Amino acid sequence: MTPKEIKSALLQSDLRKFLEDLIPNGTVEGNYFSVGSVNGEEGKSLKVRIAGDPLGVWGDFSNSNKGDIFELIMLVKGIGFKECLEFVSEYLELPETYKPEFVRTSSRNYSIPVIPVRSGEDRVLQYLRGRGLSDDTIQKFRISSSGYNFTDGVAIPSVVFPFYDRDNNLRLVKYLGIERPNGQRFISASGNSQPRLFGWQALDRTARTLIITKGEIEAMSFYQLGFNVLATPFGEGKGKHGWLEFEYEDLEPFEEIIIHADNDMPGHATVQELSPKLGMHRCKFIYGSPIQGLKDVNDALLVGVTKEQMQKWLLTAKSCDPDALKQATAFVDDVISRFHDPSYRNKGYPFPIPSWENQVRIRMGELSIWTGLSACGKSQFIGQTALHLADFGVKSLIASLEMHASTVIGRLLCQKYAIEVPSVDQIKEGAEWMSDKILFYDRIGNVKLEDLTTVLVYAIKKFGVNFIVLDSLMKFGIHSEDYQGTQDFIDALQNLAKQYWVHIALVAHSRKKDETDNMSRLDIKGSSVLGDLPELIIAMQRNRKKEHDIQALMYTSNPELLQAIEHLKVNEHDAVISCVKQRNGTGAEPVAKCYFDPSTQLYREMS
Repeated sequence: MTPKEIKSALLQSDLRKFLEDLIPNGTVEGNYFSVGSVNGEEGKSLKVRIAGDPLGVWGDFSNSNKGDIFELIMLVKGIGFKECLEFVSEYLELPETYKPEFVRTSSRNYSIPVIPVRSGEDRVLQYLRGRGLSDDTIQKFRISSSGYNFTDGVAIPSVVFPFYDRDNNLRLVKYLGIERPNGQRFISASGNSQPRLFGWQALDRTARTLIITKGEIEAMSFYQLGFNVLATPFGEGKGKHGWLEFEYEDLEPFEEIIIHADNDMPGHATVQELSPKLGMHRCKFIYGSPIQGLKDVNDALLVGVTKEQMQKWLLTAKSCDPDALKQATAFVDDVISRFHDPSYRNKGYPFPIPSWENQVRIRMGELSIWTGLSACGKSQFIGQTALHLADFGVKSLIASLEMHASTVIGRLLCQKYAIEVPSVDQIKEGAEWMSDKILFYDRIGNVKLEDLTTVLVYAIKKFGVNFIVLDSLMKFGIHSEDYQGTQDFIDALQNLAKQYWVHIALVAHSRKKDETDNMSRLDIKGSSVLGDLPELIIAMQRNRKKEHDIQALMYTSNPELLQAIEHLKVNEHDAVISCVKQRNGTGAEPVAKCYFDPSTQLYREMS
């Protein structure tokens, strides 16, 4: 449940009884619960509204403190905001937030870093003070100093930035050289360390609004000006937010998150990638510096920006809520690209078919259907595609509802190593390689889309999944002739793909037909909307005639017939993979004839 939902549940409960349990010495007078102070003394200085509007607000007339019901709980119990939400949820016996378990091929073991022995402290302090940072700020973030060998040779005096998790466990250490030989900036990090946000050690645990920025110096500048902030460990840009997997639960309680970034392409990519994963309903974004002409907040700190100026600037942060109604001018750049940018049509990720490189792409925000007769190789090819996409940094989730996850993983390992039986070492090595690239939904049988969607959204937000395989349609309990049910199902998948900017690949069987006939989008088994609505449709066909001809000739010792078998193997295709619909991009519908190796499960395009 969100903080807003938990608060609403509390205010709609027996608020008087809750306050009597929270502060036993209080009394009730009319619409107010009165007590001496948050420490529970007898008296009437502190009053909480328990009837009428606004419910739950309070004020202590002895010291002018005031706030809402959550702030009162935190003061009375001496706890942080996350603990406050947990306390109220437990008191009201609210259902826990659903957190699905994933089958992951392995769990990576990270090393615990150590803070190096201090050296060069005076020079590092001088450097940090030169960036406008106070000694108090430096101490709050537990900054230290050390010599660090960024390259072979003499150690460079370096700022040591410690990254702790919310529970005060050291997870990562970064080094920033304060000297720049030949103008080169030196930054390094402890090896095999868990990626985390910087700044938990200085964060006010009662904070309900959080700023996420890039860079440790920037975070310390925000803090010094009076704001709650954490910094990303490895800067800005697409695919640099692996820390989210480890910080997801601890970021859940914040009611508002302001993403601060540079006003450039990596900064924009950061906002675009983080906001849907952190929750667009609570995210805002702001770029650059509160002072025009300066690059960032640290530059503003150096010229004397005030907290009031910062607050006024942060009020201009823009909401990340979806804006469905837009003027044509909002699309000008995109329309220009469609007509004048040669690379526009090739946006997205390529298939493992070389001839399709400039013709068909897997695009985010789209739904594709992969169809063909039963046992035609759809699942093998889609698995090969997921492995291929991993080379481009695309994370996949495979929901194979017809096959156990271990079977799917085994097939992927055969494809990865191009081998019929992977060795024990290859299985372990391959599983480790897959651990942060492919997740598996380990359920066999029918599933409700609503239940699966909960898992998918969680995987997208926490693990950064952006290629989702649903294998197959018949496991979602939709009757083949249920037109409306099928349309609602496809609409839901397309909305999910667009909202979270992922690609969803749905496997669907085709109607029984002569396997020598060409496939079309009309051959998908079920309602006609399956061929009408998706942006992309891929069709698979096995060359059964070749298989039957080879089978008929196999038990011969005739040299001429044996030669005929070899000729068939080399010159005839094993499968045809066709793009039978492509709404975006080039609109091309190419056909590829491929060899298939049953021992490795791999498809290879014929030259």
